[in-house]
Amino acid sequence: MLNQDPNVPLRELAWSAGEMHDFLSRHALPALNGWGNIADVEIEDMAYIPGRECIVRCSLMPAGAPEDPGRGPDRWIVVTFASKSRMAEITAYYDGLRRSQEHRDGEILLLPEQQCLIETFPMDWRLPSLAQAVDPDLMAPLVAPFFSDDSALPGELDVKPLRYRAHRRCALRYTLGGEAAGVVGKVYERDRRAQRVWDTMTQAYPQAQGCGIVIPRPLSLVDGWDMVIMGWVPGKSMNGMLNAASTEAQAKRAVKLAAGALAAFHSLCVESRDVRGFGTEIQQVCHWRDRIDLIAPELTGFTDNLLLRIESLTRACSRARVTFIHGDFKPSQLLVEGGKVAVVDFDRACLGDPALDVGNFMAHLHKKAIYRGHDYFRRLAACLLEEYEQASPASTDALAHRARLYQSIALLRMGVRTLRQHPHVYEEKGQESPTGLFLQEAARCLEEL
Repeated sequence: MLNQDPNVPLRELAWSAGEMHDFLSRHALPALNGWGNIADVEIEDMAYIPGRECIVRCSLMPAGAPEDPGRGPDRWIVVTFASKSRMAEITAYYDGLRRSQEHRDGEILLLPEQQCLIETFPMDWRLPSLAQAVDPDLMAPLVAPFFSDDSALPGELDVKPLRYRAHRRCALRYTLGGEAAGVVGKVYERDRRAQRVWDTMTQAYPQAQGCGIVIPRPLSLVDGWDMVIMGWVPGKSMNGMLNAASTEAQAKRAVKLAAGALAAFHSLCVESRDVRGFGTEIQQVCHWRDRIDLIAPELTGFTDNLLLRIESLTRACSRARVTFIHGDFKPSQLLVEGGKVAVVDFDRACLGDPALDVGNFMAHLHKKAIYRGHDYFRRLAACLLEEYEQASPASTDALAHRARLYQSIALLRMGVRTLRQHPHVYEEKGQESPTGLFLQEAARCLEEL
């Protein structure tokens, strides 16, 4: 059972589609544009930060709609239950927009008594340029130079969200007529992340082809929009390939491709002011550990014991060679086309210990073992490490030890993070929830070191 969150008192509404339906019907509709009665609410994404806010992206089905009308962005709303201090930030932001007449009534709704914000897509107080980025008329002149026939652009540009994490980032695909590829735009928070990603990609792209890997071509940094426009990269998701594999041998072929691509990626020469290693990764887990202590103190004791063991082992490690790293290397970040591997998503790319990327991918293979019930994914984690060591000329025995440590840190982070994304599942299943299973997996991996 999770403790109550005194700062976010209505968080439980975010865990039930039925209760969310009742809440929206009672407090929000038809005050929002275009919405009267709704027949159904589907919760598509959640991010809960104990003590601060719970952000939920929902799809709404209006009453009288066809049974399967789709769950497109025209049906998205984002509901945020927030602490009083967070609500003050949100209110100040939207009050400023009202004064400047940059949004219309019905696009957002503030409910101070319920400590709640409701935004209709694409309104997003942390991604202020998202509304412009989904507007075909505004985007047409920005993407026109990257299409073969820019004369046909006006009124014909199609905009489709690829992935939207409310208040964090949104990836969009822009296509025109019969052009299958198109371009991708990614909108970031107002924290200079877009500039850092642009700087990284413009350094890495010219080197990638010579190393045998593919990365998206950086096309434009949109001034003042916190947005990077890049080329579309075709290919099958390696995550899908691993899920579809019917045998260990099939999955192993994909893992070998990943290992070779990672070794090539680490050979790129890119400058960055950010450097990641054991200290930064442990600090990140500690940050989330402090958050979950508010609602699940029984978890923090187990987490603390794992952190103490990890910190003890990392102190004995020799200093790592620093290379360019991806920072979030996992199957979903890889696309395979014609035997070549493309690496996407440079949001966390920087300098750091190459073992971090190796260990993170290994942890995601352990994750598949947990979710899919196939123990061979654990063996494939060891396979990935072996293949990487063979492909990377600078690999050492010390790297293998560090990679296994990073694997445990990543599993611990997954356990903490799933509590943020699925707190109701932990409340229902406890140690049999993904949170509990990831923490147990991290402990088993540490015991093997």
